[in-house]
Amino acid sequence: MPLSISPELRVVLDTCVLAPMPLCDTLLRCTEEPALYSPAWSDQTLVEISRTMLKFGHTATKVDRRIASMRSAFPGATIHVPSETIVKTLEPQSSRKQT
Repeated sequence: MPLSISPELRVVLDTCVLAPMPLCDTLLRCTEEPALYSPAWSDQTLVEISRTMLKFGHTATKVDRRIASMRSAFPGATIHVPSETIVKTLEPQSSRKQT
């Protein structure tokens, strides 16, 4: 059975898969032609990637180059995520207001 390729499929990639270079490289290569999906991430994710890379000893120059390369290679990947959505998602379920 042939693989169904759908570049219209948007996949949100988070820091946990974009910070480690081997995994990031593998996932972003899957977006090359013929693309399996189209990547998406938020500005907040890029900030988290930068912070994580610095924490693990990468230089600021290397971090800046990596983020610039991602923005350049995938200009349509950055999506807007309202900050209130992020906060709600990160709150423990027990503290969320029931609606």
